[in-house]
Amino acid sequence: MMAGEAPLLDIQHLRIETAVGPIVEDVCLTVSRGEMVGLVGESGCGKTLTALSILGLLPEQSVRIGGGRILFKGDDLAGCDERRMTALRGSRIAMIFQEPMTSLNPVMTVGSQIAEVLAIHRGQRGRAAEARVAELLAMVGLSAGAQMHRYPFQLSGGQRQRVMIAMALACGPDLLIADEPTTALDVTVQAQILELIARMQAELGMGCILVTHDLGVVAEMCGRIAVMYAGRIVETGPAEALFGAPMHRYTRALIDTIPASNEPGRTLPAIPGMVPPPGARARGCSFFDRCSAVTARCRDEAPPLVRRGDHVASCWNPAS
Repeated sequence: MMAGEAPLLDIQHLRIETAVGPIVEDVCLTVSRGEMVGLVGESGCGKTLTALSILGLLPEQSVRIGGGRILFKGDDLAGCDERRMTALRGSRIAMIFQEPMTSLNPVMTVGSQIAEVLAIHRGQRGRAAEARVAELLAMVGLSAGAQMHRYPFQLSGGQRQRVMIAMALACGPDLLIADEPTTALDVTVQAQILELIARMQAELGMGCILVTHDLGVVAEMCGRIAVMYAGRIVETGPAEALFGAPMHRYTRALIDTIPASNEPGRTLPAIPGMVPPPGARARGCSFFDRCSAVTARCRDEAPPLVRRGDHVASCWNPAS
C-alpha cells in the first residue's frame, strides 16, 4: 500500500452476536491491495464468521452484526442492503469455501456455473462467455475440453477446488477470501491448490485473506498474520516478526505445535483444554485457563495492547 492510501478492506471493531451474546468481539483487521493476510486460530475461534460477515453471508438471521464497520473501498458493508451485497459478491469480492462439493450446484456442469457468474455480473453470454470460461479453466490448470461439460461429482476434490477458484476469479475481484481452501484434500493436492492461489493473487494484484488453522501454511504464503482466539484477534503483525518473536502466549503455543518446530520422533505438544464457547468467556483474557504463564489478573482484567511497531498483541505477560 502506498503511503497515505486507504486499505482495500478495513474492519473496525466488528461485533457479531446472537440472542445469547457476542460471538466475535472488537475485531480490527486491514487488507491492502496486493497483500495476503493470514487469519489463523483453532476451530471455533470465529474466523469463518468474520469472513462471512464481509460478504453479508452470516449463517442464520439470529446471527447478526451488532456493531463496528466493514469498510470496503470506503463503503461500509455492515450497513449495505441485500441488493448492494448481491452486486458485490462474486464481482468485487469473491470467496473460496471450505468444501467445494457443497458449494457447487450438483445438477449444473461446472462450465455453466462459471458462465452464470459472468452472465450475472458482466452480462457475458454465448460464445464470449464460453471463451472466457475456457480461459479461466486453463488459468487454474484444467482442460476446458475435458472438464467444462462435466458435473461436480465427476471431478476429483482438487479439480472441484480449482473450479471454485476459477469461479472466484471470473470477474477479477479486488478482494479474495479463501476459507480453509484445502480442507479434505490430500497433502500433494493441498500444496498445488495453495500454490495456485498464491500465484493468482500475485498475478492479479488482489487483496487476499487466507483463513486457516495451519500456521505452517501462512508462514509460507502471507506477509502479515492475525491470530484469533475466542472471537477476538489477540495478535497481529508481519509474519517475520510474529514467528520470530511471538508476543501472545496463544500464538507461542500454536507455533510450538508445528511439526517443523519440533525434533523428529518426539511427540508433538498440544494445547490443553478447549476454546471457550460464547457465554463462557472470561472478562479478561479468554486464554487464561490454557496459558502456561497465567497471572492473577488474567481472568478478570482485559489485557493491555503491547505494541512493537506494526506488531501488536493483547497480553498481560508477553512471551517475548
